[in-house]
Amino acid sequence: MKRNLTAVLLALTCAASACAGEIRLASPFLEVAWDPDQGRIVFFGAPGGPNLLYLRTPESVAAERATFNAWFSWGGDFIYPAQDSRYYFHTGTESPDLSFFTAPWRTLGAGPSRLEAQSGVSPSLGVSLRRVLKLDPAAPVLESEDTVRRETANPFFVHVATVTQLPHPLCLLLDEAALTGGGRPYLSLTKMPPPPGTVEAGGGVVRLTAPLSSQNIKIGTLGRWGAAVYADRIVLESTDGALDDGYLDGASIEAYSGAAWVELETVSPARHLRPGEELVHSVRWRLVPFTAPDDPSAIPAAALAALHPFLPQP
Repeated sequence: MKRNLTAVLLALTCAASACAGEIRLASPFLEVAWDPDQGRIVFFGAPGGPNLLYLRTPESVAAERATFNAWFSWGGDFIYPAQDSRYYFHTGTESPDLSFFTAPWRTLGAGPSRLEAQSGVSPSLGVSLRRVLKLDPAAPVLESEDTVRRETANPFFVHVATVTQLPHPLCLLLDEAALTGGGRPYLSLTKMPPPPGTVEAGGGVVRLTAPLSSQNIKIGTLGRWGAAVYADRIVLESTDGALDDGYLDGASIEAYSGAAWVELETVSPARHLRPGEELVHSVRWRLVPFTAPDDPSAIPAAALAALHPFLPQP
Protein backbone atom coordinates (compact mmCIF):
# COMPACT_ATOMS: atom_id res chain seq x y z
CA MET A 1 0.00 0.00 0.00
CA LYS A 2 2.83 2.40 0.89
CA ARG A 3 4.54 1.71 -2.44
CA ASN A 4 1.29 2.35 -4.33
CA LEU A 5 0.76 5.62 -2.46
CA THR A 6 4.28 6.73 -3.37
CA ALA A 7 3.59 6.02 -7.04
CA VAL A 8 0.37 7.99 -6.90
CA LEU A 9 2.03 10.99 -5.26
CA LEU A 10 4.87 10.93 -7.79
CA ALA A 11 2.33 10.97 -10.61
CA LEU A 12 0.54 13.87 -8.95
CA THR A 13 3.76 15.86 -8.78
CA CYS A 14 4.31 15.24 -12.49
CA ALA A 15 0.75 16.37 -13.20
CA ALA A 16 1.32 19.70 -11.54
CA SER A 17 4.78 20.45 -12.87
CA ALA A 18 4.46 19.28 -16.50
CA CYS A 19 6.97 16.42 -16.38
CA ALA A 20 9.42 15.86 -19.17
CA GLY A 21 8.33 13.12 -21.52
CA GLU A 22 5.17 14.81 -22.70
CA ILE A 23 4.33 14.20 -26.35
CA ARG A 24 3.27 17.36 -28.18
CA LEU A 25 0.96 17.53 -31.20
CA ALA A 26 0.56 20.73 -33.20
CA SER A 27 -1.40 22.18 -36.09
CA PRO A 28 -1.73 25.79 -37.27
CA PHE A 29 -4.78 26.05 -34.98
CA LEU A 30 -4.17 23.89 -31.91
CA GLU A 31 -1.52 22.44 -29.64
CA VAL A 32 -2.09 19.33 -27.52
CA ALA A 33 0.21 17.66 -24.99
CA TRP A 34 -0.12 14.04 -23.88
CA ASP A 35 1.54 12.70 -20.73
CA PRO A 36 2.18 8.96 -21.16
CA ASP A 37 3.09 8.57 -17.47
CA GLN A 38 -0.44 9.50 -16.45
CA GLY A 39 -2.41 8.55 -19.57
CA ARG A 40 -4.01 11.95 -19.98
CA ILE A 41 -4.05 15.11 -22.06
CA VAL A 42 -2.33 17.87 -20.08
CA PHE A 43 -2.43 20.76 -22.57
CA PHE A 44 -5.08 21.98 -25.00
CA GLY A 45 -5.01 25.43 -26.53
CA ALA A 46 -4.12 27.67 -29.44
CA PRO A 47 -0.45 27.74 -30.54
CA GLY A 48 1.47 30.03 -28.22
CA GLY A 49 -1.62 30.55 -26.05
CA PRO A 50 -2.49 29.50 -22.50
CA ASN A 51 -3.50 26.02 -21.44
CA LEU A 52 -7.30 25.85 -21.50
CA LEU A 53 -7.44 22.78 -19.26
CA TYR A 54 -7.57 22.82 -15.48
CA LEU A 55 -4.44 21.32 -13.88
CA ARG A 56 -3.52 20.89 -10.27
CA THR A 57 -0.84 23.30 -9.02
CA PRO A 58 2.22 22.10 -7.08
CA GLU A 59 0.80 23.85 -4.00
CA SER A 60 -2.53 22.05 -4.19
CA VAL A 61 -0.79 18.71 -4.68
CA ALA A 62 1.40 19.33 -1.63
CA ALA A 63 -1.63 20.28 0.47
CA GLU A 64 -3.49 17.13 -0.65
CA ARG A 65 -0.67 14.83 0.42
CA ALA A 66 -1.44 15.40 4.10
CA THR A 67 -5.02 14.18 3.73
CA PHE A 68 -4.76 11.68 0.87
CA ASN A 69 -7.07 8.73 1.52
CA ALA A 70 -8.87 8.03 -1.77
CA TRP A 71 -9.43 9.22 -5.30
CA PHE A 72 -9.28 12.87 -6.22
CA SER A 73 -8.94 14.62 -9.53
CA TRP A 74 -5.59 15.61 -10.98
CA GLY A 75 -6.77 17.75 -13.90
CA GLY A 76 -6.44 17.51 -17.68
CA ASP A 77 -8.44 15.05 -19.78
CA PHE A 78 -8.63 11.29 -19.28
CA ILE A 79 -10.85 8.32 -20.07
CA TYR A 80 -12.25 5.69 -17.73
CA PRO A 81 -14.08 2.47 -18.62
CA ALA A 82 -16.57 2.14 -15.77
CA GLN A 83 -19.24 3.99 -13.81
CA ASP A 84 -17.64 6.28 -11.24
CA SER A 85 -20.34 5.63 -8.65
CA ARG A 86 -19.39 1.93 -8.63
CA TYR A 87 -15.69 2.19 -7.76
CA TYR A 88 -16.16 0.14 -4.60
CA PHE A 89 -17.65 -2.81 -6.49
CA HIS A 90 -14.76 -2.84 -8.97
CA THR A 91 -11.78 -2.24 -6.69
CA GLY A 92 -13.05 -2.80 -3.16
CA THR A 93 -11.96 0.75 -2.28
CA GLU A 94 -13.26 4.32 -2.56
CA SER A 95 -10.95 4.87 -5.55
CA PRO A 96 -11.13 3.87 -9.21
CA ASP A 97 -8.52 1.56 -10.70
CA LEU A 98 -5.48 3.84 -10.39
CA SER A 99 -3.40 1.64 -12.69
CA PHE A 100 -4.76 3.69 -15.61
CA PHE A 101 -3.15 6.82 -14.12
CA THR A 102 0.00 5.60 -12.36
CA ALA A 103 1.37 3.02 -14.81
CA PRO A 104 2.88 4.46 -18.03
CA TRP A 105 0.95 4.09 -21.27
CA ARG A 106 2.75 2.57 -24.23
CA THR A 107 3.14 4.84 -27.27
CA LEU A 108 2.08 2.85 -30.35
CA GLY A 109 2.73 5.67 -32.80
CA ALA A 110 3.41 9.40 -32.74
CA GLY A 111 3.76 12.10 -35.38
CA PRO A 112 3.45 15.89 -35.56
CA SER A 113 -0.35 15.78 -35.42
CA ARG A 114 -1.29 12.20 -34.46
CA LEU A 115 -0.72 9.98 -31.43
CA GLU A 116 -1.76 6.43 -30.55
CA ALA A 117 -1.23 5.12 -27.00
CA GLN A 118 -2.35 2.13 -24.95
CA SER A 119 -2.66 1.46 -21.24
CA GLY A 120 -1.80 -1.69 -19.37
CA VAL A 121 -4.46 -4.19 -18.30
CA SER A 122 -6.73 -3.22 -15.41
CA PRO A 123 -6.58 -5.86 -12.65
CA SER A 124 -10.13 -5.06 -11.51
CA LEU A 125 -11.91 -4.76 -14.87
CA GLY A 126 -9.76 -6.94 -17.15
CA VAL A 127 -9.56 -4.27 -19.87
CA SER A 128 -6.98 -2.09 -21.56
CA LEU A 129 -7.59 1.39 -22.97
CA ARG A 130 -6.37 2.86 -26.24
CA ARG A 131 -6.49 6.49 -27.41
CA VAL A 132 -5.88 7.84 -30.89
CA LEU A 133 -5.54 11.64 -30.94
CA LYS A 134 -5.48 13.49 -34.26
CA LEU A 135 -5.42 17.21 -35.02
CA ASP A 136 -7.28 18.56 -38.03
CA PRO A 137 -4.81 20.46 -40.27
CA ALA A 138 -7.51 22.88 -41.47
CA ALA A 139 -9.52 23.73 -38.32
CA PRO A 140 -9.18 24.06 -34.52
CA VAL A 141 -10.37 20.48 -34.04
CA LEU A 142 -9.01 17.51 -32.09
CA GLU A 143 -10.40 14.07 -32.90
CA SER A 144 -10.17 11.51 -30.08
CA GLU A 145 -10.93 7.84 -30.81
CA ASP A 146 -11.09 6.00 -27.50
CA THR A 147 -11.30 2.22 -27.18
CA VAL A 148 -11.80 -0.19 -24.30
CA ARG A 149 -10.72 -3.77 -25.03
CA ARG A 150 -11.52 -6.76 -22.83
CA GLU A 151 -8.30 -8.69 -22.24
CA THR A 152 -9.41 -11.20 -19.60
CA ALA A 153 -12.82 -12.57 -18.66
CA ASN A 154 -14.65 -10.30 -16.23
CA PRO A 155 -18.33 -9.94 -15.21
CA PHE A 156 -18.51 -6.13 -15.15
CA PHE A 157 -20.11 -4.05 -17.88
CA VAL A 158 -17.90 -1.31 -19.30
CA HIS A 159 -18.24 1.91 -21.26
CA VAL A 160 -15.94 4.72 -22.39
CA ALA A 161 -16.27 7.94 -20.41
CA THR A 162 -14.14 10.92 -21.40
CA VAL A 163 -13.56 13.46 -18.62
CA THR A 164 -12.28 16.94 -19.46
CA GLN A 165 -11.49 19.20 -16.51
CA LEU A 166 -11.65 22.94 -17.20
CA PRO A 167 -11.49 26.23 -15.28
CA HIS A 168 -14.85 27.66 -14.29
CA PRO A 169 -16.68 29.07 -17.33
CA LEU A 170 -19.47 31.62 -17.59
CA CYS A 171 -21.89 28.74 -18.19
CA LEU A 172 -22.10 25.15 -19.36
CA LEU A 173 -24.43 24.04 -22.15
CA LEU A 174 -25.57 20.44 -22.67
CA ASP A 175 -27.48 19.04 -25.61
CA GLU A 176 -30.92 17.63 -24.79
CA ALA A 177 -31.64 15.56 -27.90
CA ALA A 178 -33.97 13.17 -26.10
CA LEU A 179 -35.69 13.00 -22.73
CA THR A 180 -34.02 10.92 -20.02
CA GLY A 181 -35.67 8.30 -17.86
CA GLY A 182 -38.97 9.47 -16.46
CA GLY A 183 -39.39 12.01 -19.25
CA ARG A 184 -37.04 14.55 -17.65
CA PRO A 185 -34.77 16.89 -19.67
CA TYR A 186 -31.81 16.08 -17.41
CA LEU A 187 -30.84 13.79 -14.54
CA SER A 188 -29.29 14.92 -11.27
CA LEU A 189 -26.27 12.67 -10.73
CA THR A 190 -25.52 13.81 -7.18
CA LYS A 191 -27.46 12.88 -4.05
CA MET A 192 -28.70 16.43 -3.59
CA PRO A 193 -30.52 18.11 -6.50
CA PRO A 194 -29.04 21.27 -8.01
CA PRO A 195 -29.91 24.44 -6.07
CA PRO A 196 -32.81 26.42 -7.55
CA GLY A 197 -31.83 28.67 -10.43
CA THR A 198 -28.57 26.92 -11.32
CA VAL A 199 -29.96 24.60 -14.01
CA GLU A 200 -32.40 25.62 -16.73
CA ALA A 201 -33.83 23.55 -19.59
CA GLY A 202 -35.60 24.57 -22.78
CA GLY A 203 -35.22 24.64 -26.53
CA GLY A 204 -33.31 21.35 -26.57
CA VAL A 205 -30.51 22.68 -24.34
CA VAL A 206 -29.77 22.38 -20.62
CA ARG A 207 -27.88 25.32 -19.10
CA LEU A 208 -25.77 25.47 -15.94
CA THR A 209 -25.27 29.12 -15.05
CA ALA A 210 -23.14 31.15 -12.65
CA PRO A 211 -22.19 31.20 -9.86
CA LEU A 212 -20.90 27.73 -10.66
CA SER A 213 -17.88 27.94 -8.36
CA SER A 214 -20.04 27.87 -5.23
CA GLN A 215 -21.97 24.74 -6.25
CA ASN A 216 -21.40 21.00 -6.24
CA ILE A 217 -23.52 19.85 -9.16
CA LYS A 218 -23.47 16.93 -11.57
CA ILE A 219 -26.14 16.45 -14.20
CA GLY A 220 -26.55 14.36 -17.32
CA THR A 221 -28.58 14.50 -20.52
CA LEU A 222 -29.23 12.26 -23.49
CA GLY A 223 -27.44 14.34 -26.09
CA ARG A 224 -24.50 14.55 -28.45
CA TRP A 225 -22.58 17.64 -27.30
CA GLY A 226 -21.53 19.75 -24.35
CA ALA A 227 -19.83 23.15 -24.25
CA ALA A 228 -18.01 25.35 -21.74
CA VAL A 229 -18.54 29.04 -22.51
CA TYR A 230 -15.91 31.65 -21.63
CA ALA A 231 -15.65 35.38 -22.29
CA ASP A 232 -13.44 34.88 -25.37
CA ARG A 233 -13.93 31.25 -26.43
CA ILE A 234 -16.09 28.14 -26.27
CA VAL A 235 -14.74 24.62 -25.76
CA LEU A 236 -17.10 22.24 -27.58
CA GLU A 237 -17.08 18.45 -27.33
CA SER A 238 -19.39 16.39 -29.54
CA THR A 239 -20.08 12.79 -30.50
CA ASP A 240 -22.15 10.98 -33.09
CA GLY A 241 -23.40 8.26 -30.80
CA ALA A 242 -26.86 6.68 -30.89
CA LEU A 243 -29.15 7.75 -28.05
CA ASP A 244 -31.52 4.75 -28.12
CA ASP A 245 -29.02 2.55 -26.28
CA GLY A 246 -28.15 1.61 -22.70
CA TYR A 247 -26.14 4.07 -20.58
CA LEU A 248 -24.91 3.24 -17.09
CA ASP A 249 -25.89 6.67 -15.72
CA GLY A 250 -28.87 7.04 -18.05
CA ALA A 251 -27.02 9.90 -19.79
CA SER A 252 -24.60 10.33 -22.69
CA ILE A 253 -23.42 13.89 -21.90
CA GLU A 254 -22.58 14.89 -18.34
CA ALA A 255 -21.30 17.98 -16.57
CA TYR A 256 -19.90 18.52 -13.10
CA SER A 257 -19.28 21.80 -11.30
CA GLY A 258 -17.25 21.86 -8.10
CA ALA A 259 -15.26 24.31 -6.04
CA ALA A 260 -12.17 24.47 -8.26
CA TRP A 261 -13.10 23.20 -11.73
CA VAL A 262 -15.83 21.90 -14.01
CA GLU A 263 -15.96 18.73 -16.06
CA LEU A 264 -17.37 18.01 -19.47
CA GLU A 265 -17.96 14.29 -19.92
CA THR A 266 -19.06 12.24 -22.90
CA VAL A 267 -20.21 8.66 -22.33
CA SER A 268 -20.60 5.71 -24.66
CA PRO A 269 -23.29 3.04 -24.35
CA ALA A 270 -22.45 0.20 -21.96
CA ARG A 271 -21.48 -3.28 -23.08
CA HIS A 272 -20.45 -6.57 -21.53
CA LEU A 273 -17.35 -7.45 -23.51
CA ARG A 274 -15.86 -10.91 -23.85
CA PRO A 275 -12.06 -11.35 -24.19
CA GLY A 276 -10.91 -9.84 -27.49
CA GLU A 277 -14.00 -7.65 -27.95
CA GLU A 278 -13.75 -3.86 -28.11
CA LEU A 279 -15.96 -0.82 -27.63
CA VAL A 280 -15.02 2.37 -29.53
CA HIS A 281 -16.15 5.89 -28.66
CA SER A 282 -15.17 8.97 -30.70
CA VAL A 283 -15.20 12.59 -29.52
CA ARG A 284 -14.58 15.77 -31.48
CA TRP A 285 -13.15 18.77 -29.62
CA ARG A 286 -13.46 22.20 -31.23
CA LEU A 287 -12.23 25.59 -30.05
CA VAL A 288 -14.88 28.12 -31.11
CA PRO A 289 -14.14 31.89 -31.17
CA PHE A 290 -16.60 33.88 -29.07
CA THR A 291 -17.10 37.30 -27.53
CA ALA A 292 -19.51 37.20 -24.61
CA PRO A 293 -22.14 39.94 -24.45
CA ASP A 294 -22.10 42.27 -21.45
CA ASP A 295 -25.55 41.11 -20.34
CA PRO A 296 -25.08 37.75 -18.52
CA SER A 297 -28.62 36.67 -19.37
CA ALA A 298 -27.79 36.95 -23.09
CA ILE A 299 -24.69 34.74 -22.95
CA PRO A 300 -26.35 31.30 -23.47
CA ALA A 301 -28.27 32.43 -26.57
CA ALA A 302 -25.21 34.16 -28.03
CA ALA A 303 -23.11 31.06 -27.39
CA LEU A 304 -25.67 28.81 -29.07
CA ALA A 305 -25.60 31.05 -32.14
CA ALA A 306 -21.79 30.77 -32.29
CA LEU A 307 -21.94 27.01 -31.82
CA HIS A 308 -24.71 26.29 -34.32
CA PRO A 309 -22.54 25.70 -37.42
CA PHE A 310 -20.50 23.08 -35.57
CA LEU A 311 -23.15 21.05 -33.75
CA PRO A 312 -23.87 17.45 -34.80
CA GLN A 313 -27.09 17.07 -36.73
CA PRO A 314 -29.83 14.68 -35.54
